[in-house]
Amino acid sequence: MAPGETFALKLRISPSAGYDWEPARPAPDPAVVVRTGGRSKADDPDRMGSPGYHFFDHRAEAEGSARVRLRKDCFACGGEEEKAAKAGRKGPEMVFRITVKE
Repeated sequence: MAPGETFALKLRISPSAGYDWEPARPAPDPAVVVRTGGRSKADDPDRMGSPGYHFFDHRAEAEGSARVRLRKDCFACGGEEEKAAKAGRKGPEMVFRITVKE
């Protein structure tokens, strides 16, 4: 893509099961790619907790390459003890390589 272009990374979510995606570290090089926001779209907006997609919006800044990492997160797994035990563990990651050219 060219500098100034925008794009979204689209990942499947399941809110009723407690699963979502979040940005992971290290963050992409901000000189190349900047995250500009995010939004979710449910498959069935009338049904609470409906599965759907989360879109991570970005903008290409300047020529170069960067990696955008997103990690699956379980925000509703088990009770407090189980959450505390899992807090130090990382979920699966998706890594996207973004190339920006003039």
